[in-house]
Amino acid sequence: MPLRIIQDQQGRTWQVWGVQPTDINGPIGDPAAGQPVEAQRPRRVTAVDPQWADGWLTFETQGEKRRLAPYPSNWTGLSDQELTALCAKALLVQPSRARSAWI
Repeated sequence: MPLRIIQDQQGRTWQVWGVQPTDINGPIGDPAAGQPVEAQRPRRVTAVDPQWADGWLTFETQGEKRRLAPYPSNWTGLSDQELTALCAKALLVQPSRARSAWI
């Protein structure tokens, strides 16, 4: 999964990456270890709102997370300024109860 690091006009550093719904519901199992896919446990099914069905860009900085859909397929080739402009348009994500630490 491509990851970009950008800095906005306020000096905040953002991590940017694309998410596809298939990433969420990816195969379970380890073929390299001789386990067929789906051998470990039943596959989870995650409902995705139609707005996010084709994937989204995630923008994350210390204490803030945003999502943007739809997004340009060439986002990895955009300039930092262009990505910062997309970040400004992205929707703020409400914090979940189980938040992982920001790296």
